[in-house]
Amino acid sequence: MVHLYSTNNNIQSDEEFHLEMQQKEEDAANLLSLQEKADETERDVLIRRVSVETDLLSIEDGRLVYNEQKKKSFIFKQKIRKAYKDGIYLRDAYNKSEKFVQTKQEDWDNFDGKLAKAVTFSYQQLLKEYLERPSTHYE
Repeated sequence: MVHLYSTNNNIQSDEEFHLEMQQKEEDAANLLSLQEKADETERDVLIRRVSVETDLLSIEDGRLVYNEQKKKSFIFKQKIRKAYKDGIYLRDAYNKSEKFVQTKQEDWDNFDGKLAKAVTFSYQQLLKEYLERPSTHYE
């Protein structure tokens, strides 16, 4: 398996992520509290203002509800971003996973050739596919 890692070094530290999650928890509690005090019109406005992408809340039956799965999703995405931060973190993540066996350089010696054979298509193959199933993707 070959992985390309990110060259973006603007990944939140654990401390920054922890603070952000605390803020999300507080915001969720405040929004749920406001919802209980709001009338139906105010609640509708509140729901329209909530960001389903960035808040820990979901909308169910016209009401805001705390969503534990979204919290877990944010944590998982942060772990993925950290793992793919660079090659060192990525390798460390695989070493810790115990699901993958590391290979030696000899295993990679013929990789380029095998990969080229696996992804090389002849003009005749492409033409035949195009004639059988014309597509604008080929243009």
